[in-house]
Amino acid sequence: WNIDREHGRFVLTAGIRAHFWSFNRQLTVSPRSTLQYKPLAAPRWVFRASAGMYHQHPFYRELRDFHGVLNAEIRAQESIHFVLGADYHFTAWDRPFKYTAELYYKHLNHLIPYELDNVRIRYYAENLARGYAAGLDMKIHGEFVPGVDSWMSLSLMDTREKIRGAFYTDSEGNQTPAGYIPRPTDQRLNVNIFFQDFLPRNPSYKVQLAFVFGT
Repeated sequence: WNIDREHGRFVLTAGIRAHFWSFNRQLTVSPRSTLQYKPLAAPRWVFRASAGMYHQHPFYRELRDFHGVLNAEIRAQESIHFVLGADYHFTAWDRPFKYTAELYYKHLNHLIPYELDNVRIRYYAENLARGYAAGLDMKIHGEFVPGVDSWMSLSLMDTREKIRGAFYTDSEGNQTPAGYIPRPTDQRLNVNIFFQDFLPRNPSYKVQLAFVFGT
């Protein structure tokens, strides 16, 4: 839906998705929506807010426990998203650029915990955890070299989970509930750079440089 006002335009996109999985007889319903605002006073900006529910049914490896037994009662993992974002279009060196920023929070339910054993991932095959993911993503994208796109991004994230039955044992043998602990995917800082260039007289020869840093 496009909603025009004197100060700008609102664009509302909404939908719903349903999925039925015969393995565990589970029906999931996932509504979601995005509202964009394009102000007339600042035509280079686009603001948006999004919310939605997302489900991810387990893959085969997530169904198997440490002994190879399949769990037919397992449920889909669930995430409720809230996102605030903005896009800014500008020109530099007579070339187009776009800056994007997003602030998000995701409430996670029915999580299937897993462990990293060297290069092997071992799943618990049960919906034992709940958690959250929160962060900020920023990206600048454009033609740093005329005719080819390059980009740089900076991401901050904190993601934790609370596993049912998890505890710490101190030196005296006392057990304390673990509470919220970092998820295996927790990476506080990520920096990514992708840069392209080409030979001016022969543009079919390109160079692509990628830099990735994560804590």
